[in-house]
Amino acid sequence: MKDIQRVKAFGLLLAVLGGAAAATGDDAYSNIAGFISRPCAGEADTWLSVPFEREMRVKGALRVEGETPEDGRVLTTVSVGGLGGLAPGEMAGQATVRPVQGALSGRVSNVVENGASSLTVDFRGVSPSPGTAVAVSLAWTLDTLFPPATQSTFHESTGHFRHQRGSELLVMNAGAPGETISAQRVFYIEGGRWVEAGSESSEAGRVSLAPDVVIVVRHPEGVTETEFVVAGTAFQGPVASLVRSIRGREYTQAIGLLVTKETRLDQLGLNAALFVNSSKRGYSGRRDTLSVYSGSSGWNPKPTGVYFRYRGNWRKVVPGTPGANAETIPPGSPVVIHRAPVRAPRDLWWKHP
Repeated sequence: MKDIQRVKAFGLLLAVLGGAAAATGDDAYSNIAGFISRPCAGEADTWLSVPFEREMRVKGALRVEGETPEDGRVLTTVSVGGLGGLAPGEMAGQATVRPVQGALSGRVSNVVENGASSLTVDFRGVSPSPGTAVAVSLAWTLDTLFPPATQSTFHESTGHFRHQRGSELLVMNAGAPGETISAQRVFYIEGGRWVEAGSESSEAGRVSLAPDVVIVVRHPEGVTETEFVVAGTAFQGPVASLVRSIRGREYTQAIGLLVTKETRLDQLGLNAALFVNSSKRGYSGRRDTLSVYSGSSGWNPKPTGVYFRYRGNWRKVVPGTPGANAETIPPGSPVVIHRAPVRAPRDLWWKHP
């Protein structure tokens, strides 16, 4: 439990005034700025989320300029009030668009290309209505979250072979059928740059990270403890994660919780559609479960707590299944939602508290 107790979180309420992030009237938001730190134990995995936004470039009204089919998807070209003067490709794969009002509020979509004042966005088939207020933000990249020259979370590797690795950054798969979740990509620092395992010939510093990504700091045998420290501002307006279920099979999702303070389980906002209540407290009657990762305990560690909901209240998976509504999740902690099979699958959006 010492890892949980050592987590630090500091916040300062700042009014967002002027500049690209200005907002007025009913669309005005206050912004929380601060930092968190988390110890990353030696010879262990530490699961982490990044609750802060890197940088909001502009918040303005959306204008839809056209749609283009490409590779089985529909890409939408938009402009946003106040956005301009962009270099060609400056935001390609490096920025996101997020509605902060309307039915699609909170959904994060990737920018795949840009012109001087326009963005080509993959809205995954459902575009916001013209006039919707959206936030255009820069995404975290490996170089901006962990600058190789100044970061102190990862021990640098001396070469590309496994026995030469100092520390690794695992980017976890956002979701997969079954009961477990695994790493989707693996990176490490070597020669003063980020490289990806299996693609050592190219730099990986510009690889962008989804806002709700789950990352793991892996320190191998003989590597000492470090500290994960991240500073930034909380997301202005709603931000949401996709929660999926599939027919006839279990589905497991890793989600980085995007809150900057300790959050009670009963404040998560996981309603009955997003998280199915269990019919019994025993194992045979459990449906969806929530696993919280807020510490380090060896490689492929067990969660620090597993929970389910019974009769509308949270219960903890320990002997006696005690009530857990008031248990808290530290900032910077990921969660894993394990969803039971369903007959009618639905993709739903969970707005972070």
